[in-house]
Amino acid sequence: MSARIVAVRRENGAGEELIWAALERLVHIRFCFDADSAEFAAADAFVVRSVAELSGVPLGKPYLVVPSGDASLAVQHSQQLCVEFADEPVIDARLRGRRLSHNPFPTGAPLPLESHDLLLASAGDRPAWVRRRRGETWGDIVSSPLPSLGPDERAFDYLNGGHFMQLLPLLHFLREVAGGTDWRPPELRACMMFDDPNLHWSSYGFLPFAGIVELAKRANFHVACATVPLDSWYAHGPTASLLRDHPGQLSLLIHGNDHLRGELGLEYSEDEAQRLLAQALRRIEGLEKRSGVRVSRVMAPPHGACRPAMLRSMSRLGYTGACISPWSLRDWAPGREWPPSFGLEPAEVMDEHFAVAPRFKMYEGCEGWVVISAFLNRPIIPVGHHDTLSAGLDLLTMIAEKVNSLGKVAWGDLESVFAGSAMTRQDGSQLHLRPYSSAFQLTIPPGASSLVLAKPSNGGAAKWTVSSVTSGKIENPDGEEFPVNARDQITGHLLNRGSVSATSVPPPKRAIWAPVRRVLCEGRDRMKPMLR
Repeated sequence: MSARIVAVRRENGAGEELIWAALERLVHIRFCFDADSAEFAAADAFVVRSVAELSGVPLGKPYLVVPSGDASLAVQHSQQLCVEFADEPVIDARLRGRRLSHNPFPTGAPLPLESHDLLLASAGDRPAWVRRRRGETWGDIVSSPLPSLGPDERAFDYLNGGHFMQLLPLLHFLREVAGGTDWRPPELRACMMFDDPNLHWSSYGFLPFAGIVELAKRANFHVACATVPLDSWYAHGPTASLLRDHPGQLSLLIHGNDHLRGELGLEYSEDEAQRLLAQALRRIEGLEKRSGVRVSRVMAPPHGACRPAMLRSMSRLGYTGACISPWSLRDWAPGREWPPSFGLEPAEVMDEHFAVAPRFKMYEGCEGWVVISAFLNRPIIPVGHHDTLSAGLDLLTMIAEKVNSLGKVAWGDLESVFAGSAMTRQDGSQLHLRPYSSAFQLTIPPGASSLVLAKPSNGGAAKWTVSSVTSGKIENPDGEEFPVNARDQITGHLLNRGSVSATSVPPPKRAIWAPVRRVLCEGRDRMKPMLR
């Protein structure tokens, strides 16, 4: 089914161009900006800049009024606001009835309510988003102008857990317009993460492993500990047994190699990067043999520092993915040209289709990050250190309640989070698949007889091996249509993933200071509860 056409009266500026480009990637719609064209007049929906412009919108067509970004109309709030979404069926269920903190933003001119308006959201004590009937159809009016993106900004800077009202109503409107033609998102996925813990004892600082397992069973959540490969020399028997027996509640992933500051953010040659990352894998394999505990092949770089060259080496060595906040990812890649939809898709697709899942800081007021991550169909990954729980484990219960209130949530380790990162869209007998991981598996829905792999947002090519019962194995079907049968099981993985064996890569130069630093850091972490 062809994309719905949305006519837009846009304002000048490269920043706004990036917003429209990002939204076309997120939603199966197409924008028309030529006000004199026949396509503009016959569009399925309209975005205008004032209520007065509605006279040019045909009756019966949905519309959104976004005020002009004229600075003279903008009222800049100097303190954090609270945005309250109405408990109305027309609002996305993930937003309905929520009360979320919001960073300061320009609210624009006051938005007066008419007698039959439906208030959808308010910011502070002011209406911020209303739905208004016009003839036989509906339209939305918002108080906030679109953001003016700076040279290094992208739309995600204004659509995230701390700042969202300048773009959220627009995305919500476009999804309603697209309706059944839109991409089908992955299921909600979640995992709470802690950096640094190892298996040397039954606890790590303020993290009691057995207590977390018991609480996770009752409150329904999963915790993944990013463990340092340098610490893999020993595993406490009862702790290893606890992880083996409770993979649904507690898991491990990889946290750098030696855990030196900015370890994966340094400038390495390709050979040096492979040596470091291969040693991390060999150390983790040794931990698995000694403990019997499976470790997710997902990298959480120490301090969020990671250059794109490291991610390419991870892909070639067979890592499943990495977990980094979009801000850290951008900060450690100066000069890189990011796609318009960066920070808004289920994962960032980097060079060679290596996927990076987002994460955000775990704290008592992080509900906005939980909800907006879910609204954007991104995995929900709050991250902290052991002392994030210095006041007790109630924070885990509180966050789990917020996440589980969103609906059905698949809690699991980081590999399962990546495995579920794919979007599909059925167009007649064609099933379009957009994977956000190095591997995927799906069941072909009824009515589909062919599969098409969509290209990643970064514009790069991805070479895949795809297998099915009916078609056998096909290499590199990127953008190509190939036959499938309804209810057939399809699996696929990147062709070049794991092309380099970790056992064949020599070790890096020994970092003499690394073991000493690690012992001191671990000793500090374990002493904190005693000192408290």
